[in-house]
Amino acid sequence: MTPKEAIKIIKGTWSLMCQTNISFDCITDYRNAAKIAVKSIEEIEEYRKIGTVKECRVAMEKQKPKKPDYEGDGYDDKGELIYDTWICPNCGKKYEVDYDEYDYCPKCGQAIAWSTESFEK
Repeated sequence: MTPKEAIKIIKGTWSLMCQTNISFDCITDYRNAAKIAVKSIEEIEEYRKIGTVKECRVAMEKQKPKKPDYEGDGYDDKGELIYDTWICPNCGKKYEVDYDEYDYCPKCGQAIAWSTESFEK
């Protein structure tokens, strides 16, 4: 049963109760309980739009800046490795050092902690 179906049943039962000879106290109790149930179901649906607790934790973790890894494929005249690729520490997507400097990884949203240091491992 979906939340929308539950709300429909609760509201339908309320209409049916109003049409029969049920005591006023019983109707009042049901009405109050039904209002609380409907409100709770609607709130749950709103939270589901935000995401699960696990999804929220993952999103929060991605907001903590992490240093990217670097990768090089050549050497300069002094024999030192030239780091020309940075790698997202979360998803592993590779980007060009000289062209792709983002505050957040475009693929997964991980915050990137850029350092003023040289590309040292």
